[in-house]
Amino acid sequence: MGNAIKDLCRPIASLRLTVVLMAMSIVLIFSATWAQIDNGIWHVVEKYFRSFVVWVPLQVFLPRPEIGKQIFPGAFPWPGGTTLGLLLLINLLAAHATRFKLTLKRSGIILIHTAIILLLVGEGITGAFALETQMPIYEGQTTRWAHDIREVELAVVNHAFPEHDQVLAISQSALEQRSVIDHVRLPFQIRVERFMPNAIVQRRVPNDTDPPQADHGLGVTHRVIEQSRVTGVGAQSVDPPAIIIQIRREDESLGRFVLSPLFRQDDIRIVGQRVQVEDQQYHLYLRFRRYYKPYAIRLNEFSHDRYTGTKIAKNFSSDIHLSDPTHHEDRNVLIYMNHPLRYHGETFYQANWLRKSDDGPDFGTVLQVVDNPAWQTPYIACLLAGTGMLIHFGMTLIRFLRHQTA
Repeated sequence: MGNAIKDLCRPIASLRLTVVLMAMSIVLIFSATWAQIDNGIWHVVEKYFRSFVVWVPLQVFLPRPEIGKQIFPGAFPWPGGTTLGLLLLINLLAAHATRFKLTLKRSGIILIHTAIILLLVGEGITGAFALETQMPIYEGQTTRWAHDIREVELAVVNHAFPEHDQVLAISQSALEQRSVIDHVRLPFQIRVERFMPNAIVQRRVPNDTDPPQADHGLGVTHRVIEQSRVTGVGAQSVDPPAIIIQIRREDESLGRFVLSPLFRQDDIRIVGQRVQVEDQQYHLYLRFRRYYKPYAIRLNEFSHDRYTGTKIAKNFSSDIHLSDPTHHEDRNVLIYMNHPLRYHGETFYQANWLRKSDDGPDFGTVLQVVDNPAWQTPYIACLLAGTGMLIHFGMTLIRFLRHQTA
């Protein structure tokens, strides 16, 4: 490398810059940890670690006020995890370009630094492309989809076709804008009157003086009540949103509806609310966003074993049948704790279990489906780092013993 390029890289490769970036990373991690008191874990990850700049509220570092009192105002900007990760990566590469030489004596340090680079690059790929969903299945059922419990969609379904359903899914981002949704495949308009990021469902009592939130569907007998968002320190882990919409066709109102993923028959099936348009019926579902698969999975049997005399889980296992004609797959697989199934870039973990009723015999499983193109990166990085440490400290020990012998 030319001297001019080395002179240009030398300020970027400064060890002082490394220390400053590490200190700023510590402040970011400290702030994000305290921010989980007010926000959910995934919200904190996206806001603090997968962004270029984050505005850190001053209230994060102060005691939480009592309900009804003013929250301490103000916030300050801070580099996000993406910015700090990129700067650390550039700093490390510049240091190797200017100071380190590729020699046997330096091989351990080079392997350790290569592992750090892999971790930084792997996290960038994970943040940009990884997808985590859940696949709930009852015994004897077959499914071709998994859903993301962190995002919802409004599905408008026409069940009139004998071999398939006609589905139009509207994203959560469109619902949050409270806009009028007019699509060429819909014979009506959807006007979003209110979007609640987290809401519970309650049945209206007979002497309820408040008017119903809807004039059609389940909103006549039930109401939704907005709640605070889930935080990283609470027992609840999912925000079930709710929306109030009005269906219109030209100047005619076809009804006002209240929709929530909590309107369901069991842990999987959402109750559809009907809209009649001339001789066609459409059903509305507010459900967690679905990702359809090119294969099918049937749950043959679910096992939930406990330690004798306790309710402590000893083992969760799912005996499934995987069917994928495209890749000529037709086999049974057993998924249990710490023994996932890896198939075409996706990993299926045993995550949870379902039961239709408190005393019912029907059980089901919840499989965590992870699609992460960089899933091998941490394993390779740890292997390289461990090998680099053994080489580096081994060479240091040999030199020390030789010196002692001399």
